Amino acid sequence: MTAAALTLVLMATVALVAGVVYATSRARKARTEAMRLVARTMGFAFEETTTPAALGAFSLMEHGRSREGRNALTGRLGGRPATICDYRYVVQSGKSSHEVVQTIVVFTEALPGLPDFELRPENILHKLGAVFGYQDIDFESNEAFSTQYLLRGTDDEAIRRVFNSSVL
Repeated sequence: MTAAALTLVLMATVALVAGVVYATSRARKARTEAMRLVARTMGFAFEETTTPAALGAFSLMEHGRSREGRNALTGRLGGRPATICDYRYVVQSGKSSHEVVQTIVVFTEALPGLPDFELRPENILHKLGAVFGYQDIDFESNEAFSTQYLLRGTDDEAIRRVFNSSVL
């Protein structure tokens, strides 16, 4: 390869990386501004970052490394203190890693009669885990819900009472 061709390939690579960094930065800023607007609309306080410790202790907070909350909205939902934020962590497998970002709602105060539970989109790993006993509360009355979501917690019966047909 000639020096000119090598220089061209190097310049194209640098331009591509710079473009990806720029696009990611713009998308992140747009998300922050959208969440800031939602906070204003809902009457919530807004912070660009929050710590996992401020969100509470539950199993999601144990996943990955480099954990952080972004675009945190804090206020009251249904009369209860709540935080809505984009929660981010990095999962590493061998030499590769990837970032997981999801929007979460954390109720920071227990409601009498409402059991602790986790609800999240179900993926193929959860389905495989069910074969080996990984907990997932399913509802024969609503296969669509049971297929799309992983629901689990310490008190199956109490959770089933909360997730009645109108909630599902």
